[in-house]
Amino acid sequence: MTYLMAGVMLCVAIWWVARPLLGSGSLVEVESFPDVPLRVTALLADKEHLYRAIKDLEFDYHAGKVSEGDYGSMNQSLRHRAVEVIAALDKCTSGPAAEDDEIERAIAARRKGRGARIRDTGRASARKQKSCSKCGFGLSEADNFCSRCGSPESEVL
Repeated sequence: MTYLMAGVMLCVAIWWVARPLLGSGSLVEVESFPDVPLRVTALLADKEHLYRAIKDLEFDYHAGKVSEGDYGSMNQSLRHRAVEVIAALDKCTSGPAAEDDEIERAIAARRKGRGARIRDTGRASARKQKSCSKCGFGLSEADNFCSRCGSPESEVL
């Protein structure tokens, strides 16, 4: 009976240790990203596998386990596949790039308007200068708060 229990425990231990090696091999759990499409999750897992394979190949080459000829061909193949996976990921996640372009256009428009406002306030400040009622610090027409003491525009003269 003792040998049977020991055998069962040994089988469970071997299964527990070998489970990650026998599984799908995915480094990225599908459940961890429920809002991300399954294709993106699979591509992220492929990218991680390729990065790990490239790293392992480089380690084996520097340790002398892989010849220079094999290293060159295997490294080129892995890197080519990694580039393909990254390109596919970029196609799948093109939404944020469009948002970035929109943000950049808004920033450029705001900077353009700000530059015109600064030129306008330069002429206006020659006519009349605002100053803070609390500390007397000079302010431009565009200022809503005193930059020295922080008092709001209502207290600015």
